[in-house]
Formats: sequence, structure tokens, C-alpha cells
Amino acid sequence: MVVAAEAAKFALSEVRWGLLASGGGMFRLPRRLPRNVANQMLFTSGALSARRCYDLGLVNELAEAEEVLPRAVAMAEAVAANGPLAVRLTRQAIEETALLDERASWERSRRLVARNFASSDAMEGPRAFAGKRMPVWTGA
Repeated sequence: MVVAAEAAKFALSEVRWGLLASGGGMFRLPRRLPRNVANQMLFTSGALSARRCYDLGLVNELAEAEEVLPRAVAMAEAVAANGPLAVRLTRQAIEETALLDERASWERSRRLVARNFASSDAMEGPRAFAGKRMPVWTGA
């Protein structure tokens, strides 16, 4: 998740210097942006504005420079308030199914859901909801 300052610019300038975007940009960027936009960034070393990245879905929120950190912290706190095992397994599902077909994604998802349902957190969440209280997560 990305919170960016309105004035920020995003670029991968490696090719300008005869290098490759070896930190994953060559395969990650085309997965996150329309191919033609990723190609433009990777081939020209040109920068995109934070607004353009927001419009393309690469940035979640735009903020004034002094508000970037507080907004990012608020986003992190919102994640941290949720069931840690559920967050961890959701992230695992996203990563592991990114390149799988629908059938394989459902199969992998079912295994992760079964693991989650067997956890104490999966029991605590509904109990807390029914009891109108905040859950006490164990991460297990």
C-alpha cells in the first residue's frame, strides 16, 4: 500500500545509465500498470507524477508532504487492528495466486481458509463481534 506526497514523482531510471531495473521493476511494474505505461517508464526512464500513479492504481492515497507519514501510519494501524493470522494468510494468498489460473487459485485459497478456520483467531473474531467487544488476537 502506498501513500504518496502530491508532489512526488515515480521513475525507474536504470536504463538511462545502461543498467536493468534489477530490483524487480522489470516484472513487477508490468503487473501493476497497463503494459504500455510500464513500458514507457522502463524504456524511457521517464517519471510519472503521484497523481498519475494514483489514477492508475499504483498509489492508494495522495497527501500533502507533511501528511504522508501520519496517513501511512494510520493505514498501518488499520491493518494492525485486524486479525494478524488473517492478514498474513490473505497476503500469502495474494502472493501465491498472482500468477495461477482460477482453478489453482481456488485450490490454494481453500487450503489457506482451512488453516484460518482452524485457528483460535478465527474463533475469537466472531465471539468478539457477538459480544460487542474488541477481539484479543493471538496470531494463532
